[in-house]
Amino acid sequence: MLKAGLALFRVTGKKTYLEWAEHAAWYLATWQWHHTVRYDAGTGLGDIDTFGGTAVSTQHHHLDPFALSFIEDWIELASLT
Repeated sequence: MLKAGLALFRVTGKKTYLEWAEHAAWYLATWQWHHTVRYDAGTGLGDIDTFGGTAVSTQHHHLDPFALSFIEDWIELASLT
């Protein structure tokens, strides 16, 4: 929805599509980790930074790199709003 809203805004210039993209961006942010979980330095996870990662589901608390697929869209949206 974020990508589609931005694409439609680029083509039509209609602010409605930009607003829809903004709503989608807020929803995507709810899946993102906004803090860093600290692990012991001597472990294999000691260098991992969880900040900005996205949760896979509410039942399975592990991270994936999905947010990387829409970072450029967030930057574009920020420049337009």
